[in-house]
Parts: sequence; C-alpha cells; structure tokens
Amino acid sequence: GPESLLAVLRSLPDQIEELTIRDSAGEQAVAGVAAELSRLTCLRMLDVSQQKWGDAGVQAIASNVPTTLRHLELFCVGLQERGAASVANLFPLLQTLIMPANSLSRNGADLFIGALPTSALERLDVSGNKLSEDEKERFLNTWTSMGKDAGRLSV
Repeated sequence: GPESLLAVLRSLPDQIEELTIRDSAGEQAVAGVAAELSRLTCLRMLDVSQQKWGDAGVQAIASNVPTTLRHLELFCVGLQERGAASVANLFPLLQTLIMPANSLSRNGADLFIGALPTSALERLDVSGNKLSEDEKERFLNTWTSMGKDAGRLSV
C-alpha cells in the first residue's frame, strides 16, 4: 500500500532521479514525499488501470515537486482545469511535458497557452485531449512564435 511505498521513498530521497507511478496508492505516497526527492528530474504518472485520479491527485503532486523536476508525464490521469493550473505553474521548470488522453478543458488549454511564453518547455504533448481546432491552432501559433520547433509539439 501507500504506507510501505512512502517508507521506501523516504529512505532514499536523495537517490531517486526518475519515478513512475502506476496507481492511486503510488500517487498518494508520492504526494506525501515529492518535495523531499531532491534529485527527482523525471516523474511519470501512468494510469494503466483507467481509474481517473483527477485534479486533486495531480494538484497534490504538482504543488510539492522539487525544483529539479524537468520531465513530467501525465498519461490518462483525468487532468482537468484545476490540475491544469497546477501543471501550468511548473512550466518554468519543465523541459518536457507529456500529457495525452486527459480531459483538458478550454480553460485548461487557455492556462497552458498563457503559460507557454514563460516556459522552459522544449517538448509538449497534449494530444488526445479533445481540443478544438481553434485551441490546437493557438497552441501551434504560440509555440512557433516562441521560436520552438513545431515537430516537438503534439496537439
């Protein structure tokens, strides 16, 4: 359960550079210890069970990640507007954000597009989020206006 995983994570906080979470028990453990993982550069939250963690889980983790985080994957975790706001706050840290198959709303897309100009992102994947053609175009226009390679953006 989350308690045993939390104990393991707490025993090795300065040795963990990459972490993959595949269920809500892992999410709970990481939310409790994320800030202590001082060398964490890559975090993957993969909902292989198809049980949506939702905004609350994403918010709990995003609000506690260390400043060393550069790569974040949120695959099918049920991210919506509140979670999008938490993730957008990480844009200055992140070089890679991969978050396909979520529920990014128009407001969430607006938050992301608004945060892009101050981001460190070199790769962004928001495919499979049911974005409108207008939202996809806005992502692309903002991305390329920043001088970024359109091939490193997936909408």
